[in-house]
Amino acid sequence: MPELEVLTTADKDRWLAVLSSVERFDFYDLPQYHELAERTGGGRGRLLVYQHQGGTIALPLMFRSCAAIEGLEGETSWDAGSVYGYAGPLSTSPPPSATDIADFQSTVRTLLDSLGVVALFSSLNPLIPQTHLIAGLGEIAANGTTVSIDLTLSPEEQLAQYRLNHRRGIRRLRALGAACDIDDTRDLGEFVDIYHETMSRVGAASQYFFDHEYFALLQDLLGSQVKLFRCTLGDEAIAAGLFLVCGDIVQYHLGATRTAYVELGPMKLIIDTVRQWATETGMRVLHLGGGVGAQEDSLFHFKAGFSDRRHQYATWRWVPNPQAYARISARKAVWNSNHGLEFPSTDHFPLYRSRVAPIQAPGEPLTKPTVKVKTSRQPDSEPTFRNVLVTAAGRRTSLVIAFADEVRRRGGRMFAGDVDPLAPALFLANEAIQLRATTDPDYVTGLMETVKRYEIGLLVPTIDPDLPVLARSRAALKSIGCVTAVSDESFIEIVSDKLATESTFGTQGIAVPKSWAPDHQRTALPDLVFVKPRRGSASQGAGVATRRDLTTTLSHTDDPIIQEVLSGPEITIDALLDLDGRPIHYVPRYRLRTLAGESIQGVTLEHDRDVERWIENLLEICGSLGAAGPLCLQAFLTERGPVLSEVNARFGGGFPLGRAAGGLYTTWLLDLIEGIPVPSRLGNYESGLYMTRYYSEYFTRSPRW
Repeated sequence: MPELEVLTTADKDRWLAVLSSVERFDFYDLPQYHELAERTGGGRGRLLVYQHQGGTIALPLMFRSCAAIEGLEGETSWDAGSVYGYAGPLSTSPPPSATDIADFQSTVRTLLDSLGVVALFSSLNPLIPQTHLIAGLGEIAANGTTVSIDLTLSPEEQLAQYRLNHRRGIRRLRALGAACDIDDTRDLGEFVDIYHETMSRVGAASQYFFDHEYFALLQDLLGSQVKLFRCTLGDEAIAAGLFLVCGDIVQYHLGATRTAYVELGPMKLIIDTVRQWATETGMRVLHLGGGVGAQEDSLFHFKAGFSDRRHQYATWRWVPNPQAYARISARKAVWNSNHGLEFPSTDHFPLYRSRVAPIQAPGEPLTKPTVKVKTSRQPDSEPTFRNVLVTAAGRRTSLVIAFADEVRRRGGRMFAGDVDPLAPALFLANEAIQLRATTDPDYVTGLMETVKRYEIGLLVPTIDPDLPVLARSRAALKSIGCVTAVSDESFIEIVSDKLATESTFGTQGIAVPKSWAPDHQRTALPDLVFVKPRRGSASQGAGVATRRDLTTTLSHTDDPIIQEVLSGPEITIDALLDLDGRPIHYVPRYRLRTLAGESIQGVTLEHDRDVERWIENLLEICGSLGAAGPLCLQAFLTERGPVLSEVNARFGGGFPLGRAAGGLYTTWLLDLIEGIPVPSRLGNYESGLYMTRYYSEYFTRSPRW
């Protein structure tokens, strides 16, 4: 088995020679870019080179000492990561054989073990096939989507993919006298000033505040491969963008806009100018990237307005030494605790490099009280964001956490309400609110006062009894600036009545179970039937009964109905419609195990176009009947096809599985109330993803009230 050749940034010529031999590489793979990372504190740049009979596999990495982390002084272990941007393994053509890949992986594992590397993280390049080279080493996670412009298309075809308001914005800028061109002065000082102004305005994390030294080194080390485009209006530079050129790829690296000109959206003109320049110079792709943190947010939406072409962005996480990784993470956690700190989230990888925050005392908000914050989440808009309240939060901890993470990122606050002062979800929000029971005559009055007091911009109900009350109050809540994630009252009336559900959807051409009233002639019924309350939820009072025992079963069921017993696997469909009833997304899943009607184990369905067409038709019908926001539907996959059994106009208990499979419903709901368009992503979910749940405890001496 060949050994790995390990190149340093000092081996620039050899590093470049290896890159020139692979099928495709990018700016972020260059030795000069790794030297930039070295000289700005990013570790030690290395290129691992594996030579096999058919060619080469290369892996660029930055090696970092764990001992440099506060609290881990004296550690001898290291970890490895990628530079800022896109990296990952590269190979020559034709692709290496399975044997060559296995040998490459084995030699990498041996090298990392000898160097004491406990963890490896790498962003992968959406433009280059890479996952086949590292499959089986740790986890490769699909994190989002990026956008690129295909420069091999004719200019007319490129422009045809522009969103209409982008074309209008560019024409408006030119009519006002704005101009854009390459700045060849090699002076990035002006760009840095505009960039820092932009980062401050949008509240960017500290790692995005690159200093003057970074930009000076970027230009010194990469020279003509760094292109600065400036947009001017009169004598003033109002926006600028840094673009990186390598081979036939142009990467949109960083952009910035003067605050006073955000409304004009000058980055539109800059990107259009770069597109024209890159096409004329023979480039093949202008990669615009994705949203902040790979999310499909307003920044992604802005970029998506230039092209229909999409790429999957993925990251690679690998723990070669699990024992050492666990030990170091535990040591860091103990050090944090001893200094009054904690990891705000366990999602960061490696965990011991996660940012830390003061330990939250019982009853203390997770963030500083901030009711209303202006943000600039899109280059040509500056929406106002308000806060979120989940009512009857109860045990909906995953839902509250998902909203809290997204709300915090946007500068708002997360509130959870309940009647129970020990409801678990209350302890995961910025603030807990004591709500009246829905049956209380003053429930709506109290809720309106809460919404006004805390400037709630989005209200999310979680239990069926709340739905008709909040649907009736939707207009009143909207009048004080609060959007309610709830369907029309007419739709809720239909789906809260099982007989009305079957009748309504049956007349719409959706297969439903045969249903009978309790006084139906018993001899005409099947030997085995299903009995459930006409109005109810969480599977309470529902079960199979024989015709002989039917009288007894009906006497123990409130307002019962009788239905045929459906054969075939039962599925649940988590879905989201926009506020006008347009279907945005769905995730179908099997409920492998339930507790009190809530899924505690499940798996997403394999893609089946017939089933997916049925779901999409069902969601269109729901929208036409007045559905909006989250839905949770249940059906059976029978021999005669899917049969709808139940519709819930709220988030389902299996929401975490749908979210993990690609249903970013909390993000998209918040985008909708900010006026950010959310495109439909029907059929775009991860199949074969399992979920299993466990209980977790929270200890306190202070109930929320």
